[in-house]
Amino acid sequence: MRLVLPDGEQVSLATGRIFDKSNGKEVSRFFTNRTGRLVAEGLAPGTYVMQLDGLADVSATFIISDDETGIVQRGAVTMEVMR
Repeated sequence: MRLVLPDGEQVSLATGRIFDKSNGKEVSRFFTNRTGRLVAEGLAPGTYVMQLDGLADVSATFIISDDETGIVQRGAVTMEVMR
């Protein structure tokens, strides 16, 4: 997955957290490389919210479905301004 800010800029060399949307608990941390790509390990099927460290006003939501196993590939994910 590659993270992109709402203005289209890639999220380069950043850290963040992934939360389980159903209960709000943090389930993983991540970092992005120079091109905004990230890897998150150990996520079960469910709905998740990603937030960047230092930018609490933007987030992205993604879903891992029950039939997805192993390595799950995603394209660009655009962060959205939280309201």
